[in-house]
Amino acid sequence: MSTALVLGGGGVTGIAWELGVLQALQQAGVDLAAADLVVGTSAGSVVAVQATSGIGLHRLIADQLQPAGISREVKADFDPQAAAAAFTKLLEGARDEQEIRARIGAMALTAHTVPEAERMRTIQARLPGPPAGCSSRR
Repeated sequence: MSTALVLGGGGVTGIAWELGVLQALQQAGVDLAAADLVVGTSAGSVVAVQATSGIGLHRLIADQLQPAGISREVKADFDPQAAAAAFTKLLEGARDEQEIRARIGAMALTAHTVPEAERMRTIQARLPGPPAGCSSRR
């Protein structure tokens, strides 16, 4: 093996950003298809699958630019002030790092998340085709 493409995380923004970087590299003459190994973490794993699927980067980027009503992405409700307050409360009176980690775990267990089926639909919509063993993409 002589070349590898390693992609990092970053959520939905990371996916769009990495696809844009890959397209710019391609336009500059870097042959991404020649990489012997393509790996990624989190958002990077999505881009790795997409980039090696045979679907052109122009199409993958166009999919990222779909209006919110068409996209299958789940909108995250995020209040920075509430997050800062929760973080402050999380640290209050903690004796050590282990206690902070335990508190984070307890918060995670009570956190409201989307149903698993909805999350699976979101992930499947990011992939270029159905996962192995599935009969349809969506």
